[in-house]
Amino acid sequence: AERRWNKAFAKAVLSHPSDWDSELPDSSRDYAVEMLPSHMLRSEMYDQAAKLLADPVFVRGRINALGRENAVKRQIADAELLFKFVTQNKKRSRSKLEPRAAMKRAYECIGGMITGHGAAADAEEKRMISIEAGRAHYEIGFSLAERRCWQAAIAHWESSQELLLSSLGMVEFVAAILYNVGVVYFFLNEYERALASLKQCLRIRGALHGEEHILYAQTIQKIGDVFMGMSDYKEAMESY
Repeated sequence: AERRWNKAFAKAVLSHPSDWDSELPDSSRDYAVEMLPSHMLRSEMYDQAAKLLADPVFVRGRINALGRENAVKRQIADAELLFKFVTQNKKRSRSKLEPRAAMKRAYECIGGMITGHGAAADAEEKRMISIEAGRAHYEIGFSLAERRCWQAAIAHWESSQELLLSSLGMVEFVAAILYNVGVVYFFLNEYERALASLKQCLRIRGALHGEEHILYAQTIQKIGDVFMGMSDYKEAMESY
């Protein structure tokens, strides 16, 4: 009954084409841009929901209605729900949707909009937009990494690092992103890239916290793990 109700609601909304990205007041449209994909997923309209989450006009409407931060949170919640439902119902569903690919498309769509969405009135507003976009890219990267979409996660984390570095400078958040990127490259056996990222993280943490801090030590330990993966036991021993 719940599935049929959600499908009826979704089809009713979709049967009346809407200007999703219009900035004119419309409470029903605002509800739809926030919740329509969730209703579609609960009615097993997986393919249609995935297409909507990757539709630039719809996603722009989400940003207009909810703001950058909340729009990204909603996009992540829907993409993760899509991944969960498609994975769980793979045998029963007729959908041939590949859940990881659908997540990547949804995140690519909103990721390309959040940085330059709207015109900043002054330098401080531009800085705040960069911080907000940097946090959003970090959360997207974390969502992808949890589902082992390593390369896509790295791309979003690198965008996050660039935005936060330009707006905040050398802060621990930037170091943490570099650490995460290094760990992912280590999982991918791309040891040189892992070392480059971790050594950059180490420099920032040394400058921020000093060489006796737990985060500094944690970074050196991970560098040792990378050297172990490279079979460079002398360097690994020195790190440990």
